[in-house]
Amino acid sequence: MGSRMTDAVVGVAAPSTGPEALDAHGSMAELFRATASQYHSKTAIVYDETRLTWGDVERAVAGRMARLAQLEVTSGDAVVLLLPNTPAFAITFLATISLGAVAVPLNPAYVPEEVARYIRNASASCVVTTDEIAGRLRDALSVSGVKILVTERHGCEDSGTAEASFPPVTLDTVALYGYSSGSTGEPKRVSRTHRNLIAESAGFTATVGVTSDDVVLAVVPLFHAHGLGNALMAAVRSGATLVMEEEFRRRPVLDLIARERVTVFPGVPFIFDALADTKPSGVTDLTSLRLCFSAGAHLSPEIHRKFLDRHGAHVRQLYGCTEAGSVTINLDDDPTESVLSVGRPIGHGRVEVRDEDGRVCAPGVTGEIAISSPTLTQAYDGMEEATRESFKDGWFITGDLGHLDGTGALYVTGRKKIFISTAGNKVDPVEVEQVIAQHKDVSEVVVVGVTGPAGGGETVKAVVVAIGPCDRAEIIAFCRERLAEFKVPRIVEFRDAIPKNPLGKVLRKYLV
Repeated sequence: MGSRMTDAVVGVAAPSTGPEALDAHGSMAELFRATASQYHSKTAIVYDETRLTWGDVERAVAGRMARLAQLEVTSGDAVVLLLPNTPAFAITFLATISLGAVAVPLNPAYVPEEVARYIRNASASCVVTTDEIAGRLRDALSVSGVKILVTERHGCEDSGTAEASFPPVTLDTVALYGYSSGSTGEPKRVSRTHRNLIAESAGFTATVGVTSDDVVLAVVPLFHAHGLGNALMAAVRSGATLVMEEEFRRRPVLDLIARERVTVFPGVPFIFDALADTKPSGVTDLTSLRLCFSAGAHLSPEIHRKFLDRHGAHVRQLYGCTEAGSVTINLDDDPTESVLSVGRPIGHGRVEVRDEDGRVCAPGVTGEIAISSPTLTQAYDGMEEATRESFKDGWFITGDLGHLDGTGALYVTGRKKIFISTAGNKVDPVEVEQVIAQHKDVSEVVVVGVTGPAGGGETVKAVVVAIGPCDRAEIIAFCRERLAEFKVPRIVEFRDAIPKNPLGKVLRKYLV
């Protein structure tokens, strides 16, 4: 898809996603059954040595629904999924929403205290997990009243055990609890309905052209909005084949792409960077790849160039959020010049960039990104103040900073709320990070604001991963040569690694 001119001043709307109405199906559950019927004998999931047709998945979902019903899971109940990228995740997710229950996908790497907190927040009635994960999280899973369903990774052990009963599920039934990443504070719970998920799957597949002929690689976590929306739900919408990889390993992933003729590859910058540094074997053929895209963190031009040089495919940027799923994607015919752009709206979404007074900015002017979409939730559950701040007149005020260019393409440049207030000045931590990153002995750096005593302003703090001998005094002196005094870090902390979420986003709350 090439560039197209759009009126950026009044906000950017995506083109029509085609004749198919967003609410053509009564729910995601109905959509799944329609896909399983149409593509009954076609391969739906590939995982290790397991290959399941859409008919196999339909039978496994029916059996899983019956098992959940035996555990008294009913419409409106929350079911926590503590599962890696396996068929069991897809089967349990589809079974849960087919019952009219609410799927709560969580990172299986969470520690017991985190799992217990999320279970309480979701008022979960059931947790589905593997035996291995259940053993590690035994204390958290002993939360009073929560039932445990242990599943095999292939997820098919309940196939054919009973006839599933499909309760009425409407477009306005809540299907998913997602949690914001919490990179700068306490995670917020987001409820998204079947209407939201139907709109997301329809918009994404139509915009990027995913069809039943595609093979989608799911190596990004399915418990995250990126993997759930752009891999699993895209396959359910289109009848594409979903190839699942439980953990990222460079050589096996390259071999898997070649062997299964993967066509669509959602990833994150870390994955594409690692693969760019990995030579394929002599027989590894990656020419099947037609769409590679990255989300979750900034993709640098260097990673784009390296991956293109090594594997012959462009990596495009996608922008999304927990509140709305996928929002924009760069589909320029040749994204080399626009590599920093996250593209134009997906589906029926709209994007605006607003100034401090809420007025729409002209092209090229940086402001706060706002989005409106049928994929968008309308509130943070139980958080009235946060909802008032972020949701206004059908728009979500993201807290991200960026600008639209003259063609309507969006560029994300930072986060509004991570600016540091110190001595009456505003410090952009990204600017300080870029300076420190130039030091020859610095591998990685993140700059945060640390609140002073009694809330008396903030202090600039740099967290540094060093690759050579350097100390606090050297970093500060390096900054003083290149930055105004109020921007120079007063605190320098050295660490072995920067804490990040599974998609590579820095978890700033662990650095203050």
